[in-house]
Amino acid sequence: MCEGETPDISLQRPGEKMSRWVEVGQPSPERVKTACRKANQVTLFLYGKRQDRWLQANINRLGTLDNLTITPLPENLLDPLANELKRTLEWSLTVTDGMLYLDTADAHHQLQLTCLVQPGH
Repeated sequence: MCEGETPDISLQRPGEKMSRWVEVGQPSPERVKTACRKANQVTLFLYGKRQDRWLQANINRLGTLDNLTITPLPENLLDPLANELKRTLEWSLTVTDGMLYLDTADAHHQLQLTCLVQPGH
């Protein structure tokens, strides 16, 4: 995802600073810093191969940002979901108490999330 000047997902009311900026993938540190300047809260769902390398290269620069949360997603997360894709998609996604719940037309998935970086830490 991580393309262009806009977030993958955002929440913003007209005339106000962006409340939430959500990124998925392994964005550049500059993009994450820009997001942190433009939004009150930034969530990065780290996804893709070699997440450990991305973290090693960037955690010191990004770990000090007060409004950034980084949560890695397992590399194999999308494999079962891709097999369920249909022409039209209806998914329900809920994140609560460190759990991600994803319901599709045919299946229910849940995943324990572990935040590596949280605001104020």
